[in-house]
Amino acid sequence: MRDSKILQLSEADLANVVDTAARVMSSSCSVAIYRAPSLSARTLETLSALSSIEEPLRLPVILQLETPIDAEIIVHATEAGASDVLEAGAPASLVNARAAVFARVHCEKQKLLEKVAVSARQMERFGSTASHDMKEPLRMIILHLSLLNREMKGRLSPAAQDSVAFAISNSKRLAGLIDSLIGFARCEAALLEVALTDCQALFNEVVSEFEEPIKSRRIKVSSDALPTIKGDRKMLFQVFQNLVSNAIKFNKSDSPSIHLTVRREADQCIFEIEDNGVGIPEGFLTRVFEPFVRGHGHADFEGAGIGLSVCRAIVEKHGGQMSVHSEPGKGSRFRFSLPC
Repeated sequence: MRDSKILQLSEADLANVVDTAARVMSSSCSVAIYRAPSLSARTLETLSALSSIEEPLRLPVILQLETPIDAEIIVHATEAGASDVLEAGAPASLVNARAAVFARVHCEKQKLLEKVAVSARQMERFGSTASHDMKEPLRMIILHLSLLNREMKGRLSPAAQDSVAFAISNSKRLAGLIDSLIGFARCEAALLEVALTDCQALFNEVVSEFEEPIKSRRIKVSSDALPTIKGDRKMLFQVFQNLVSNAIKFNKSDSPSIHLTVRREADQCIFEIEDNGVGIPEGFLTRVFEPFVRGHGHADFEGAGIGLSVCRAIVEKHGGQMSVHSEPGKGSRFRFSLPC
């Protein structure tokens, strides 16, 4: 194990918690001991700030209080982000022993994160290479079929023209399936980049992306006041984007509508996005989150059938769950939970 490092912190040191953490980022086997007079509001805020620092700067924090501690204080401190709580008068041997344990755990965690990061980078390189190598032959097929169609215009029988058009259409669909499959694999392998994410701004951005179909079809889009949560903004954008896209695409109502609600249950935010579209056939409800499972034919609706799989993978990567309730002809309601 690399040498552990103990960072002694007082409240005066914590004006800028990121700079404080950066002082020891050269050693991943580190622990911070934060000494405070009592478990005040400022102490809780500081613990929360320290725990919100992104990896690899985030450190285990042992809180030492000058006042006596009890079970309630320990619960509040650990909920705010403390790894352990001790009294200021605790023997130095005990403090050092606790620090050594948390430093070792932190060190092993960093090693694991490094391995995961390497795997993610390898997956990204594989995805780029595989996408190019698999799609290049398809591009050639589409190109030469298109050239053949143009050169033989007027000389091919109607049946032959239909066959060429069918081959081109399915080659393009296969290229789309390859893109979707590679995107799904990348999502599964990607590491979370957690930061405070304004879900209201995120939802508004997604809605603006679909401004043209929303306006042209007079779709009513609304939402509750959405919270700011901790999550990977890029990934959460995909979740909102896929769900809004599906709500628009799978809707033939004369008065289409999409509404997003949210409520808090314990430490989870429960989002529900509801539409009045075509719904999902009953036989597909239990499989709709599986890759390439479609409840409707390609002739009726375009798509690879991978979007909901990506949504569920992202939600579960955040520690949440995703489900759906739907009635054919009446619409669908997708529910997903995310840490608040």
